[in-house]
Amino acid sequence: DLQTLNTVGYSELFSYLNDEIDLDRAIELIQQNTRRYAKRQLTWFKRYQSLKWYDIDTQPDFDTLIEIIEKEIRAHYNI
Repeated sequence: DLQTLNTVGYSELFSYLNDEIDLDRAIELIQQNTRRYAKRQLTWFKRYQSLKWYDIDTQPDFDTLIEIIEKEIRAHYNI
């Protein structure tokens, strides 16, 4: 009955452990519900036009990405 256990993966796992579904079906449902959750998150974020997304695959390394973000924050807040 805990709210934290109502997240993606738990209900499917409990259904498997209670012999309501087999393991393959549980995995399939977890994958499907994870995709749905991610889609809802993207829809929610689209409301915020001022958000800036960074593609970590196009950056040389993590430290460079952090430097870019820090520079943009400083410029935005005139620091």
